[in-house]
Amino acid sequence: MSKKKKKKTEVTQGAGADPEPAPTPPTGPVFKILFFVVALLGAVADIVSKRAVFSMLDAAVVREGGVPRTTSLESVSVIGKTLTFQTAVNPGAVFGLFRGQWLFLVVFTLIALGIMGWVLFRSRNTGTSMMVGLGLVCAGALGNLWDRVFFGGVRDFIVFTSGVLESLGFEGGRWPTFNLADAWICIGIPLIILGDFLAARRASAEADTSPNKAPEKG
Repeated sequence: MSKKKKKKTEVTQGAGADPEPAPTPPTGPVFKILFFVVALLGAVADIVSKRAVFSMLDAAVVREGGVPRTTSLESVSVIGKTLTFQTAVNPGAVFGLFRGQWLFLVVFTLIALGIMGWVLFRSRNTGTSMMVGLGLVCAGALGNLWDRVFFGGVRDFIVFTSGVLESLGFEGGRWPTFNLADAWICIGIPLIILGDFLAARRASAEADTSPNKAPEKG
């Protein structure tokens, strides 16, 4: 074979060679295990913290007219007047919505957990943000579900007070009493949104660098 023909063959092979694929983050069972770890530890932390604070403040949950309430109004300061612990029982959802609708809230939580399970096992997006976010939301749902089943309402104890909240119209600058489960949900939802955004961005980048992408005309 002549040098000229050999050189032409090498150029042709080089032009047709597939570019190296862009590296992708690890996915699969390991990241789904992360979901279960976060969900389990988060739920346990929520239940244990409620038990510890209610015990420390010598509070119990009793029912009056079918409505659960705490037996203690005592409070303890954690960070001055900004952060205190005071027991309360919420028979509804966040901000007191669906107050007294125990069965509806239990069924709704079970449905939400089922949807999260479906998303977990069907979605190909198993990145860290998505798995941690789903795990935290699941932990929050499980922690509050535990309370609704065994106490008829959700035990709360974290009280946050701020002048900023007062300027926003909150009475006494006090945020509604909450617990760790509520905090997990509030952190988890933005992480899920972030994980979905990162996955879409990653898919778009992979599509742009795909060797099968048709060349642009012009």
